[in-house]
Amino acid sequence: MIDWNDIAQRRKYGREYYYLHKKEQQDRNLKNYKLNIDLYRAYDKKRKYGISWDEYINLHEEQKWLCAICGKVQERKALKHYREGSYLEVDHNHKCCSGKITCGKCIRGLLCGRCNRKLAVLEDEEFFTKAVEYLNRYK
Repeated sequence: MIDWNDIAQRRKYGREYYYLHKKEQQDRNLKNYKLNIDLYRAYDKKRKYGISWDEYINLHEEQKWLCAICGKVQERKALKHYREGSYLEVDHNHKCCSGKITCGKCIRGLLCGRCNRKLAVLEDEEFFTKAVEYLNRYK
């Protein structure tokens, strides 16, 4: 029998239970995520970017649901875990806020996944300089 007042025993029991029921828990978590996807999306935007879901949708509407760089609609296949629609990614100035969480004041706009990744490479000045040097060697 487990002494529930003993933290070490509780942790051991928790680990064993998790490994015995891992698939069930993963299925339950995925089901919960799919049922509450709008809540997860809203929480994610508020936590990472300091904006509400309504502000995020307003940004989409201001940009007519198009990427601010290439002007294309986000490809749905890149967002297959979303239930419906294709949402653009939030672009923010990484020099303003360090890390993955921003102040919310440095948001520049919304980008498709492809442009967002390309822009991240351009913002890394050291990498960009080295990449240009590399390309120039093979001209």
